[in-house]
Amino acid sequence: MTNTFGKLFRNLSTNKINCFKYNENQNYYGFVQEVLKQGYNQCIVTSDLMIKIMEHFLLNYKVKILSIEFMNEDDELNQEIDSILELMKENAVYWEILKSKLSFLSENDSIEMKKVEFKYLDGVGSLFSVRVNGIIVVSKHDFDKISGIIAKQIEGCVK
Repeated sequence: MTNTFGKLFRNLSTNKINCFKYNENQNYYGFVQEVLKQGYNQCIVTSDLMIKIMEHFLLNYKVKILSIEFMNEDDELNQEIDSILELMKENAVYWEILKSKLSFLSENDSIEMKKVEFKYLDGVGSLFSVRVNGIIVVSKHDFDKISGIIAKQIEGCVK
């Protein structure tokens, strides 16, 4: 499956969140500058927003969280999170444990999430990820659908 890359931006006049497609081989800085000139600001996906995105997809769609990557390298933390993700495959109740752990890390230890990878279980099983810098990567055929869901979710959280 080929992937499509997008970057989330907030329209300064309407506060709507839009996802602009971009080619990963193009000049990223130039791409961002062009969008900024059109009256947009970049969206940063904080850990709080990332948790809300995860919860939205888990509650409303058939998805599985494949991995969570943190800004800091911590093998013990990664193993703990990976084991919770494994348990979630068998029992969705573990989402509450994961959510509590991620919130605690963000609020008390300033450990931020860098990237979350998902697998969409409907259709052809698209893979997608959300990164802290507002970049999303989605299997090509589901890009519009999934990027729209993510943009709408962030829009509801950012005023």
